[in-house]
Amino acid sequence: MAALVAALSAALALAGPAQASPAPPDAEPEAVIRGGDPIYPQGNGQFRCSAGFNASRGDQGYLITGGSCALGERVWYADPDRTIPIGVSEGSIGPSGYGVIRYTNPDVAHPSEVGLDDGRSITITGAVPPETTMEICRMGSATRMHCGVISAIDQTVNTSQGVFTGLFRSTVCGEPGDSGGPAFAGNKAVGVLFGGSGSCSTGGTTWHSPVMDALWEHGLTIP
Repeated sequence: MAALVAALSAALALAGPAQASPAPPDAEPEAVIRGGDPIYPQGNGQFRCSAGFNASRGDQGYLITGGSCALGERVWYADPDRTIPIGVSEGSIGPSGYGVIRYTNPDVAHPSEVGLDDGRSITITGAVPPETTMEICRMGSATRMHCGVISAIDQTVNTSQGVFTGLFRSTVCGEPGDSGGPAFAGNKAVGVLFGGSGSCSTGGTTWHSPVMDALWEHGLTIP
Protein backbone atom coordinates (compact mmCIF):
# COMPACT_ATOMS: atom_id res chain seq x y z
CA MET A 1 0.00 0.00 0.00
CA ALA A 2 2.79 2.39 0.90
CA ALA A 3 4.40 1.69 -2.47
CA LEU A 4 1.10 2.42 -4.27
CA VAL A 5 0.64 5.72 -2.42
CA ALA A 6 4.20 6.70 -3.25
CA ALA A 7 3.66 5.83 -6.91
CA LEU A 8 0.43 7.88 -7.08
CA SER A 9 2.12 10.83 -5.38
CA ALA A 10 4.96 10.68 -7.88
CA ALA A 11 2.53 10.56 -10.80
CA LEU A 12 0.56 13.56 -9.49
CA ALA A 13 3.77 15.48 -8.93
CA LEU A 14 4.83 14.84 -12.51
CA ALA A 15 1.40 15.77 -13.85
CA GLY A 16 1.25 19.01 -11.86
CA PRO A 17 -1.82 21.25 -11.83
CA ALA A 18 -4.10 21.24 -14.86
CA GLN A 19 -3.07 23.89 -17.41
CA ALA A 20 -5.71 26.31 -18.64
CA SER A 21 -6.28 26.38 -22.38
CA PRO A 22 -4.76 29.48 -24.01
CA ALA A 23 -7.23 32.30 -24.50
CA PRO A 24 -8.38 32.72 -28.10
CA PRO A 25 -6.95 35.75 -29.85
CA ASP A 26 -9.08 38.88 -29.91
CA ALA A 27 -11.55 38.84 -32.77
CA GLU A 28 -10.79 41.10 -35.69
CA PRO A 29 -13.00 44.20 -35.74
CA GLU A 30 -15.80 44.24 -38.27
CA ALA A 31 -14.50 47.57 -39.53
CA VAL A 32 -12.01 50.28 -38.57
CA ILE A 33 -12.92 53.97 -38.89
CA ARG A 34 -10.02 56.42 -39.11
CA GLY A 35 -10.01 60.07 -40.05
CA GLY A 36 -10.55 60.46 -43.79
CA ASP A 37 -12.39 57.17 -44.24
CA PRO A 38 -15.73 57.24 -46.11
CA ILE A 39 -18.91 56.97 -44.06
CA TYR A 40 -22.39 56.44 -45.49
CA PRO A 41 -25.80 57.54 -44.14
CA GLN A 42 -28.81 55.28 -44.18
CA GLY A 43 -30.91 55.34 -47.33
CA ASN A 44 -29.14 58.02 -49.31
CA GLY A 45 -27.84 56.35 -52.46
CA GLN A 46 -24.25 57.23 -53.26
CA PHE A 47 -24.07 60.15 -50.81
CA ARG A 48 -21.14 59.91 -48.43
CA CYS A 49 -19.05 61.98 -46.07
CA SER A 50 -15.61 61.59 -44.57
CA ALA A 51 -14.81 60.66 -40.99
CA GLY A 52 -13.13 63.47 -39.07
CA PHE A 53 -11.61 62.76 -35.66
CA ASN A 54 -12.39 60.03 -33.16
CA ALA A 55 -12.98 61.25 -29.63
CA SER A 56 -14.47 59.96 -26.41
CA ARG A 57 -16.37 60.83 -23.27
CA GLY A 58 -15.63 58.24 -20.64
CA ASP A 59 -16.01 54.83 -22.26
CA GLN A 60 -18.26 56.12 -25.05
CA GLY A 61 -16.70 56.78 -28.44
CA TYR A 62 -17.72 59.60 -30.77
CA LEU A 63 -16.83 60.72 -34.28
CA ILE A 64 -16.52 64.43 -35.02
CA THR A 65 -17.38 65.22 -38.64
CA GLY A 66 -19.05 67.88 -40.78
CA GLY A 67 -22.34 69.31 -39.59
CA SER A 68 -24.19 68.73 -42.86
CA CYS A 69 -23.13 65.09 -42.60
CA ALA A 70 -24.53 64.55 -39.11
CA LEU A 71 -27.75 66.55 -39.53
CA GLY A 72 -30.73 64.50 -38.38
CA GLU A 73 -30.73 61.42 -36.18
CA ARG A 74 -29.78 58.67 -38.58
CA VAL A 75 -27.61 55.58 -38.69
CA TRP A 76 -24.21 55.76 -40.37
CA TYR A 77 -22.37 52.87 -42.00
CA ALA A 78 -18.79 51.91 -42.79
CA ASP A 79 -19.60 50.49 -46.24
CA PRO A 80 -21.58 51.66 -49.29
CA ASP A 81 -23.88 48.62 -49.08
CA ARG A 82 -24.96 49.75 -45.60
CA THR A 83 -24.24 46.39 -43.95
CA ILE A 84 -21.88 47.56 -41.16
CA PRO A 85 -23.48 50.21 -38.93
CA ILE A 86 -21.06 52.36 -36.97
CA GLY A 87 -23.31 54.69 -35.00
CA VAL A 88 -26.02 57.34 -34.90
CA SER A 89 -25.66 61.06 -35.54
CA GLU A 90 -26.61 63.33 -32.66
CA GLY A 91 -29.03 65.23 -34.89
CA SER A 92 -27.94 68.86 -34.80
CA ILE A 93 -25.17 71.06 -36.19
CA GLY A 94 -22.81 72.78 -33.77
CA PRO A 95 -22.51 76.60 -33.81
CA SER A 96 -19.32 76.41 -35.88
CA GLY A 97 -20.71 73.82 -38.28
CA TYR A 98 -19.49 70.48 -36.94
CA GLY A 99 -21.51 67.32 -36.32
CA VAL A 100 -21.12 64.42 -33.91
CA ILE A 101 -21.83 60.72 -34.42
CA ARG A 102 -22.09 58.41 -31.41
CA TYR A 103 -20.52 54.99 -31.97
CA THR A 104 -22.96 52.17 -31.18
CA ASN A 105 -21.39 49.10 -32.82
CA PRO A 106 -18.87 47.44 -30.46
CA ASP A 107 -17.40 45.52 -33.40
CA VAL A 108 -16.21 48.71 -35.11
CA ALA A 109 -12.79 49.96 -34.01
CA HIS A 110 -12.22 53.72 -33.91
CA PRO A 111 -8.60 54.54 -33.04
CA SER A 112 -7.38 58.10 -32.68
CA GLU A 113 -5.78 58.04 -36.11
CA VAL A 114 -5.95 59.60 -39.56
CA GLY A 115 -5.34 57.31 -42.51
CA LEU A 116 -2.71 58.37 -45.03
CA ASP A 117 -2.40 57.77 -48.77
CA ASP A 118 0.33 55.15 -48.46
CA GLY A 119 -1.69 52.86 -46.23
CA ARG A 120 -0.08 54.08 -43.04
CA SER A 121 -1.81 56.19 -40.41
CA ILE A 122 -0.84 59.01 -38.09
CA THR A 123 -1.82 58.94 -34.43
CA ILE A 124 -3.69 62.04 -33.28
CA THR A 125 -2.61 62.92 -29.74
CA GLY A 126 -4.67 66.03 -29.06
CA ALA A 127 -6.15 69.20 -30.54
CA VAL A 128 -4.99 72.78 -31.08
CA PRO A 129 -6.85 75.96 -32.08
CA PRO A 130 -6.41 77.25 -35.64
CA GLU A 131 -4.01 80.12 -36.29
CA THR A 132 -3.43 82.14 -39.44
CA THR A 133 -0.50 80.89 -41.55
CA MET A 134 -0.62 77.51 -39.76
CA GLU A 135 0.29 74.72 -42.17
CA ILE A 136 -2.32 71.97 -42.27
CA CYS A 137 -3.17 68.88 -44.27
CA ARG A 138 -6.67 67.66 -45.01
CA MET A 139 -7.67 64.06 -45.67
CA GLY A 140 -10.89 63.18 -47.47
CA SER A 141 -12.47 60.08 -48.94
CA ALA A 142 -12.94 61.73 -52.37
CA THR A 143 -9.65 63.49 -53.12
CA ARG A 144 -7.44 62.03 -50.37
CA MET A 145 -4.74 64.25 -48.85
CA HIS A 146 -4.03 67.86 -49.75
CA CYS A 147 -2.11 70.46 -47.78
CA GLY A 148 -2.05 74.24 -47.49
CA VAL A 149 -2.24 77.03 -44.93
CA ILE A 150 -4.92 78.65 -42.80
CA SER A 151 -5.65 82.03 -44.36
CA ALA A 152 -8.22 83.40 -41.89
CA ILE A 153 -9.92 82.50 -38.60
CA ASP A 154 -13.21 83.51 -36.93
CA GLN A 155 -15.11 83.34 -40.20
CA THR A 156 -18.90 83.51 -40.56
CA VAL A 157 -20.55 81.33 -43.20
CA ASN A 158 -24.16 81.70 -44.36
CA THR A 159 -25.86 78.56 -45.69
CA SER A 160 -29.38 77.28 -46.29
CA GLN A 161 -29.03 75.42 -42.98
CA GLY A 162 -28.22 78.55 -41.01
CA VAL A 163 -25.44 80.96 -40.10
CA PHE A 164 -22.30 79.42 -38.64
CA THR A 165 -19.57 81.33 -36.85
CA GLY A 166 -16.01 80.75 -35.72
CA LEU A 167 -14.87 78.75 -38.76
CA PHE A 168 -11.44 79.05 -40.33
CA ARG A 169 -10.60 79.39 -44.02
CA SER A 170 -7.74 77.58 -45.75
CA THR A 171 -6.02 77.28 -49.11
CA VAL A 172 -6.57 73.51 -49.07
CA CYS A 173 -8.92 72.24 -51.78
CA GLY A 174 -11.92 70.01 -51.23
CA GLU A 175 -14.67 68.33 -53.23
CA PRO A 176 -17.98 66.54 -52.54
CA GLY A 177 -17.34 63.47 -50.42
CA ASP A 178 -14.49 65.17 -48.55
CA SER A 179 -16.96 66.92 -46.20
CA GLY A 180 -16.27 66.18 -42.56
CA GLY A 181 -12.70 65.08 -43.21
CA PRO A 182 -9.92 65.95 -40.76
CA ALA A 183 -7.60 68.95 -41.02
CA PHE A 184 -4.51 68.39 -38.91
CA ALA A 185 -1.12 69.89 -38.13
CA GLY A 186 1.42 67.18 -37.39
CA ASN A 187 -0.30 64.86 -34.93
CA LYS A 188 -2.75 67.49 -33.66
CA ALA A 189 -6.39 67.83 -34.69
CA VAL A 190 -7.33 71.31 -35.94
CA GLY A 191 -10.69 71.10 -37.71
CA VAL A 192 -13.16 69.21 -39.88
CA LEU A 193 -14.11 70.23 -43.40
CA PHE A 194 -17.34 72.23 -43.54
CA GLY A 195 -17.44 73.23 -47.21
CA GLY A 196 -15.62 75.05 -49.94
CA SER A 197 -15.42 76.36 -53.48
CA GLY A 198 -13.35 75.41 -56.51
CA SER A 199 -11.85 71.97 -56.98
CA CYS A 200 -8.63 70.07 -56.41
CA SER A 201 -7.83 70.17 -60.13
CA THR A 202 -8.12 73.95 -60.47
CA GLY A 203 -7.50 75.04 -56.87
CA GLY A 204 -9.98 76.01 -54.23
CA THR A 205 -10.81 77.47 -50.85
CA THR A 206 -12.25 75.57 -47.91
CA TRP A 207 -13.84 76.39 -44.57
CA HIS A 208 -13.39 74.20 -41.54
CA SER A 209 -15.04 73.88 -38.13
CA PRO A 210 -12.49 74.06 -35.28
CA VAL A 211 -12.42 70.67 -33.60
CA MET A 212 -11.85 72.22 -30.18
CA ASP A 213 -15.37 73.69 -30.35
CA ALA A 214 -16.82 70.19 -30.54
CA LEU A 215 -14.59 68.97 -27.71
CA TRP A 216 -15.58 71.82 -25.40
CA GLU A 217 -19.28 71.82 -26.21
CA HIS A 218 -19.72 68.03 -25.93
CA GLY A 219 -17.22 67.31 -23.17
CA LEU A 220 -15.09 65.12 -25.45
CA THR A 221 -11.39 64.36 -25.44
CA ILE A 222 -8.83 63.30 -28.05
CA PRO A 223 -7.54 60.64 -27.93
